[in-house]
Amino acid sequence: IQVVRGAEAGQGAHGGLALANALATAVESLVLWLWLRRKIGTLDDQAVLSMAGRALLAALGMSAGVWAVSQLLAQAAPLIVVIVCVPLGALLYQGLALLLGLSEARNVPLSILGRFKRG
Repeated sequence: IQVVRGAEAGQGAHGGLALANALATAVESLVLWLWLRRKIGTLDDQAVLSMAGRALLAALGMSAGVWAVSQLLAQAAPLIVVIVCVPLGALLYQGLALLLGLSEARNVPLSILGRFKRG
């Protein structure tokens, strides 16, 4: 959310750290993508970009939902906001990822559940 909203007064370095981390990750991903394309050749760019776009949409939807709820809880204690918003964000992202057809949204939970069933 901080990357979209930007730094706010009273946040100290947290807003800047979030932005710096997001930018560093984006640059690192681009460099690694270009390096892999040079080493391996084609990486099915269209499929990867489609998946990344759907993941971005899920993340934006999650961010909007968590932001809206955090605004409703603005007067609550920060711990309450975290206790409500963190699981909400996870559920929103998972649900949106499933709706958008991201195979990882289905495969990862099944893999985790499979580990519990075997044990």
